Amino acid sequence: MIAVTVSSWGAKVGDKFTSGKFEYVVETTTSASILKYTGSDASVMIPRSVTYNGENLDVLSIAPFAFTGNTTMTAVNFSKAIIESIHSKAFEGCSGLTSVDLPSTLKYFYGGAFYNSNNIATVTIPSTNSYYVVKDGVLYSKNMYSLMWMPAAYNNTKLQPEFVVPEQVNNIADYAFAGNPNVRRVFLRYGVNQVGTWAFSHCTNLSFVSLPASVKTIGDFAFYGCKNMDRFAFNSKNPPVYKTETFSPGYLPDLHVPDGYADVYKQNGWSYFKSINEYDIVAADYMAYDRSLTYSVISDKPVIIGGVTYDGEVETVKGFFHERFLEEVPDYLTFTIEGEQKKYAVTRLGKNSFRKFPGSEYPVDGCKNVYYVAPSAFEGESVTSISLPNLQYIAPNAFKNCKKLESVTWGAELTFIATSAFENSSLSGEIVLPYGFKTLGASAFAGSSITKLLISQQL
Repeated sequence: MIAVTVSSWGAKVGDKFTSGKFEYVVETTTSASILKYTGSDASVMIPRSVTYNGENLDVLSIAPFAFTGNTTMTAVNFSKAIIESIHSKAFEGCSGLTSVDLPSTLKYFYGGAFYNSNNIATVTIPSTNSYYVVKDGVLYSKNMYSLMWMPAAYNNTKLQPEFVVPEQVNNIADYAFAGNPNVRRVFLRYGVNQVGTWAFSHCTNLSFVSLPASVKTIGDFAFYGCKNMDRFAFNSKNPPVYKTETFSPGYLPDLHVPDGYADVYKQNGWSYFKSINEYDIVAADYMAYDRSLTYSVISDKPVIIGGVTYDGEVETVKGFFHERFLEEVPDYLTFTIEGEQKKYAVTRLGKNSFRKFPGSEYPVDGCKNVYYVAPSAFEGESVTSISLPNLQYIAPNAFKNCKKLESVTWGAELTFIATSAFENSSLSGEIVLPYGFKTLGASAFAGSSITKLLISQQL
């Protein structure tokens, strides 16, 4: 009898092996994943394939922690690679990296892939990639639905003075902004529904964040380590249950919430904050690019105005950074919600929303769809003229003490002018109210130079 030993060739799923300066694991019978890099090269070439037990395996994945703590590597080269997945923490703490050129084959970029690699300033990916795109130096999913990664050393004019998330974005991925010291103020547009785990963690100079009412989920440790955050504005009337690990203990900011909802936040665990302010500084659901007007969503119900159907309504609210004195109120704003573009009519001019610096003079244009002017919307300020063709209601003190106001025009829909609406304003001459007008509040025009108040006859 002769004993014959038969060698077992081929790759078995789960097998671990070493080839060159890499440790691998067999993922499928035709592919492998990089488990660990053991070399010390400054420039590391990611291989296209590797041979194991006589089988040629495509290298399609980089596993968690594969390059963790590598401080000698200054460049990672994907030019020959066909990598499809880069897992979380794969390049954690690689302080020598300053830029990353991702491969065209990438399908799965996991949050925190380059976590704590704090010297990376730029990321690129070929335009041929079907899953991701880089816009203004930030990595997004191809359809812009998710903001995936802003490198930790990213710094350009898009961050100054605040970063406004593009309107298509509905999701802030895990670790998306983590560790970036250049992020100072962040505005998330209406439509963003999720802020991922560790999303803004250790953004040490982040001072202010504004979350829209559309946000339903805030991930664990989302703002952990943001030790200089002093204001956190959340425009939701339905706050998620607060988790103590969301912010760093001892670094809780002032919280700003919708009017009348401070107790709701306290009941959901948000009582730990320095203070809870009801609309002292409001959370913006939309920030205009000119940083002059801020808006808040007030309804998601369709509305028909002038024969045009809109998907919802917004109002102007007190802005954070007024940099111009000429305002134009648009007919509507566009939001992208779950990949679908929606139009929200601007129907209300909110409380204090047109407050300006002393001595300013400005007209307000647009306002085509506005039917309501809120209390003190312009009080004490220097608006010179405004046209409101679909106006229905002017609230108390709306234009009180407006000493530069020359003209206000409205259409046939106006029915109500409240108490002191134009008190001590500079309006003069005749005021003509439309047929069907119902209510004029006490002292509505007291102290102004109005000479006649007329109501139109029915034609």
